[in-house]
Amino acid sequence: MRDIGFGDYFGRYLYLFMKILSVCGITKSGKTTTIENIIRELKSRGYRVGSVKEIHNEKFAIDPEPTSNTRRHRMAGAELVCARGLYETDFLFPEMLPMKKILSFYENYDWVVLEGVSDIPVPTIVTAHEEKDLIEKFSDMTFCVSGKISANIGEYRGVPAINSLENITGLVDLIENSIFRSKRNTVVLRGGVVEKHLSSVESAEFELAMLEKLYKSGVKVPYPVTKEGSKLKMPYIRSETLPDLFARLESSSDQSEVIKAADELVNWFEDFYKAVEPGEIRGDVNGRNFLWDGEHWRGVDFEERAFGEKEQDIGRVIAFALTYDPPGTPVKILFAERVLRGAVKILNIDPAVVLKYRDREFADMNLRRNNYKDKNK
Repeated sequence: MRDIGFGDYFGRYLYLFMKILSVCGITKSGKTTTIENIIRELKSRGYRVGSVKEIHNEKFAIDPEPTSNTRRHRMAGAELVCARGLYETDFLFPEMLPMKKILSFYENYDWVVLEGVSDIPVPTIVTAHEEKDLIEKFSDMTFCVSGKISANIGEYRGVPAINSLENITGLVDLIENSIFRSKRNTVVLRGGVVEKHLSSVESAEFELAMLEKLYKSGVKVPYPVTKEGSKLKMPYIRSETLPDLFARLESSSDQSEVIKAADELVNWFEDFYKAVEPGEIRGDVNGRNFLWDGEHWRGVDFEERAFGEKEQDIGRVIAFALTYDPPGTPVKILFAERVLRGAVKILNIDPAVVLKYRDREFADMNLRRNNYKDKNK
């Protein structure tokens, strides 16, 4: 088998994601206390955490005094001002930035916790004094109730109520198990059901039809699935994504599960290609679009169709595996090698073409990251 070509690619092209949640509620309902406890608990579990606080006071400014040096810089026309101190550095923008741009500054964080932010559709914890206060803030994105009211109730409209002062471990356990990374949609677990909020009703209809077709053809996907407007509901399957599998096996000396997982992924692609039209491929082979239950993979996220060569899918899988942070570990190298060998044998594909697509994906990763940064400068 030819060399997969690890070398210089490691550390330069990484898929980075963050998980985002918002805490909303009326004044003095326990928002900030809840957030403080969530951040401390997430930090204690080894995560890198950032936060965003929405301030609704129209007169808010870090440097309101017209005689302050930074204020004078701004009044003179500086579009970006930096105040650098011994223990703190602040960047001052003379405008209200959109949340998309703000979140771009947190690219390398595991979690971002938002306080009082309501203009972005992310999984939300609602705090309140009493039940009537929940009505305004409660929505389809609410997966938990907390704050002062949670000391007196156990649930609200089927959503658990957990007080961060009494059970922060349980609250963060719920957060970890309820919020899933997704580049394009918001995916949250509520009451044992995964809810995927798509961009349009048409997108939901298309994905539902695709899931039904694949399931009936013997491809392992989440099922049954129901649709409510632009939202899909499907059963929660206790499983882990490809990056989660890598993280768990990095410190293990037993290679058997890595080999099994690689072989089963090739088998999943074999079933997929038999179920779809000639020339149709998976296309979106991000490692978080595959769920491992210890025996089999299930594919998720089928919003769009793609056509091309099978080698393109396998090349992208290998590129994802090799470059996921931390890149180039023995587990990832073994997985990539095993996928390539299995795909060449079972899918009857050309290894040279696979490596061509792998190299192209390396280059595309770098381009996507640079374009993302340019757009958010």
